[in-house]
Amino acid sequence: MPRRQTVTIEGLDELAGAARRIGERVQRGVKQAVAESLDAVKTDAERRAPRLTGELQESGIDTQVDDDGQAGDVGFTRDGFYGLFQELGTSQHPPQPMLGPAAEAERAELPRRLERHIRRELGI
Repeated sequence: MPRRQTVTIEGLDELAGAARRIGERVQRGVKQAVAESLDAVKTDAERRAPRLTGELQESGIDTQVDDDGQAGDVGFTRDGFYGLFQELGTSQHPPQPMLGPAAEAERAELPRRLERHIRRELGI
């Protein structure tokens, strides 16, 4: 019959706690990066918006962060619904995209934002 050996690992609870705290810090960094990214898309879209009345820049575009903070949306508000017609165009008017190009411009920046915020939260 084979011999049994018992191994005791000391500090496992502390290690699990440290891993949990790291995960919490990473989540905070992700939430910060997502919020910053959404704001950047909104600001860029407002800058690109046609300026006939200025309503789209003032109140027509807004952000909404999901409950978990890991994603969100940038879109037209109820007051700025007509921005969709400008974004996509109509049979009478060509498209004047603002949200699409703003989101595309942010696509390259988001990984850098994530890295910067996560590193800051982890202190590295």
